[in-house]
Amino acid sequence: MSGVVFLETVRRHVTNVAYLIALLIFAIFACLAGGMGAASGMWTAVVNLAGVVLACQLIGPEFSSGTLQLVLAKPVNRSSYLVARYCGVLVAIAILFVVPMLFDVAARVLVHEEHFSTTMLAAPLNAAATFIVAAALFALFGSMTRSYLNVAIYFIIETVLYAAEPVLRTIENGKFAISPFFKAHPGIRAGVMKVTQNVFPQVSASFEWRWMVMVISNGAIALLLACLIFRGREVPYGAD
Repeated sequence: MSGVVFLETVRRHVTNVAYLIALLIFAIFACLAGGMGAASGMWTAVVNLAGVVLACQLIGPEFSSGTLQLVLAKPVNRSSYLVARYCGVLVAIAILFVVPMLFDVAARVLVHEEHFSTTMLAAPLNAAATFIVAAALFALFGSMTRSYLNVAIYFIIETVLYAAEPVLRTIENGKFAISPFFKAHPGIRAGVMKVTQNVFPQVSASFEWRWMVMVISNGAIALLLACLIFRGREVPYGAD
């Protein structure tokens, strides 16, 4: 991994005015939620959107601006560059979750007078951990597609997978021509559910090591595929 690319990626995000404003808003929102005793981590849904915005730009801007060929002209391995960019974006996303979490916990303990427990940390940290997979998927899609098209691919796949399970259940319990086949093979629906859980893991309300291992391993696989594809992609001179 290239340390220079990693540090530059982190610096570019944490010094961005829009990023700092968003971080401040998230911290205030989390503080208010904690002070009112709202459900732990209820504010993470808003931060998820910011995380998607950061993750989807993991590769795209360098292609679109034509600066990537300048970076790769230096002695930087493509895989090292991509892994460094990925790790830098993960750190920037993690900050968006960790800082508001600290305000949330402080407000719960000091204002709402709750007793501190690790459950206060679980939802925000697990929500941040899901981007281990999400950012790797954006790196994978970004290594194949034009800028921001990877966002459409990501949400289309997510929508299709989440819609597939209830559709298959309806078919199984219905009287369609294909219902007997799916009723006799429930493993198809179970397989779709398993794929959905692995690619788009649901945030756990507690710390579970098996869930974390699944997230890390799936993220590693997606990132490996991204590196393999990125190594063979032609770097354009000019707008992508």
